Amino acid sequence: MSFYTKEQIAATLDHAVLKPTATLVDVTFACMLANNHKFASVCVRPCDVKWAAGLTPVVSTVVGFPHGVNTTRSKVFEAQAAVADGAKELDMVMNYGRFLEGADVKVYADIALVRESISNDIILKVILETCYLRPVDIQRACLIASDAGADYVKTSTGFGPRGATSQDIITMKAALIGTDVKIKASGGIESYNDVARYLDLGCTRIGSSKWTELLPNE
Repeated sequence: MSFYTKEQIAATLDHAVLKPTATLVDVTFACMLANNHKFASVCVRPCDVKWAAGLTPVVSTVVGFPHGVNTTRSKVFEAQAAVADGAKELDMVMNYGRFLEGADVKVYADIALVRESISNDIILKVILETCYLRPVDIQRACLIASDAGADYVKTSTGFGPRGATSQDIITMKAALIGTDVKIKASGGIESYNDVARYLDLGCTRIGSSKWTELLPNE
């Protein structure tokens, strides 16, 4: 396992403040942490975007969260409203219910229309919720997201029965060979060893509500 410094970990971290019970005090504290340690972003709920955008330079938020079952029209509205409030990155949940029933064209359109509704400088991450998918499904979902214009594919919302696994990342990486799509591991990432393992596997973003727990023992 490679060694990663605090600074290297911080540069990959989307620090999540997504619990339903989170307060603006929690959001403010997360933003101050992000500023002090130069996190990749702070990922907040849509209702907190405008507040967070006044405190830290890179705010990400969620779209269709946590189940992906919102209509495409509402996802487009969420995406555009979040960008208007100051979000620079969007983590959109794929409609994995439709995906599991084989409605690939609808799933593609859901992602593509959100992508088309925002400017190209806004980073779009598509959450697959891999806990519900077989490896062959993960491969197919990665290709749909890639074709639809995603910048990242992401393992999990953190609200499913499990988060990321090494096998998920290996499967995603293999599916994305020849594309520019990057990988974000999230869900159940609670230690330095978790972070180091996923970075070694090729992830360039890590989603977690933790911080000090993710640091190496120096």
